[in-house]
Amino acid sequence: MARTANHLASTPGLASSLGPLAIATRGTASTQVYDAVRAAIVRGILPPGTAMSEVEIGEMLHVSRTPVRETFRRLAAEGLLTVAPQVGTTVRKMSRQVLADALFIRETIECGAARLAVQAPEADRRAVLDIVRRQREAIGRNDVEGGLDRDEDLHKAIIDLSGHPGAWEPVRQARTHMERVRRMAIPALQSNTKALDQHEIIVAALVEGDTEALVASLRNHIRLIESFVDGLAARYPDYFE
Repeated sequence: MARTANHLASTPGLASSLGPLAIATRGTASTQVYDAVRAAIVRGILPPGTAMSEVEIGEMLHVSRTPVRETFRRLAAEGLLTVAPQVGTTVRKMSRQVLADALFIRETIECGAARLAVQAPEADRRAVLDIVRRQREAIGRNDVEGGLDRDEDLHKAIIDLSGHPGAWEPVRQARTHMERVRRMAIPALQSNTKALDQHEIIVAALVEGDTEALVASLRNHIRLIESFVDGLAARYPDYFE
């Protein structure tokens, strides 16, 4: 993860990260800007503490300040940006309390969804095996982003199988905060292979219809990131509140 930057202009890789998204043809300008800036924060391209500028982001993405302003509002509401009078907008530092809340939200919703997902038709449950297969292939070719995308697909699939797809949005927001930490911890996670191993255990329990094994393995998986927080906070003190 890049070191903390004071200004957007000094953030390595930012222009190249946001630039391609500026010419996307799908979605509204507001959606494109939101997706681009959110991804840059989660991936650590915009480190905690980075000063944000509506003008600079707008210029990088070739859009007016209106969609950028809306993006800043949404990301502040999600806890990814901090807006302070006389100071401006900055990328929010990671908070242990926010991470604890995110963990609680994910564990509560996802484990509850898992208990319902085992009741889905077997063919639908088996379809999830393909997600893990594609994640394994992505990791095998060192495609970090592809592996993380399939990770998200798996967790969403379990919620969809529960019959409550609307439960995904709070989980998605909770995952955002945990994902920032996880990306810092990827070397310790052995390039995502540990998470993949856990996914295979989770999916095996899902396919077999073993409710208790599924819930237990999913809970352990969600809590995996806890073991890295203290070490990361000590190594990157400027990134944590």
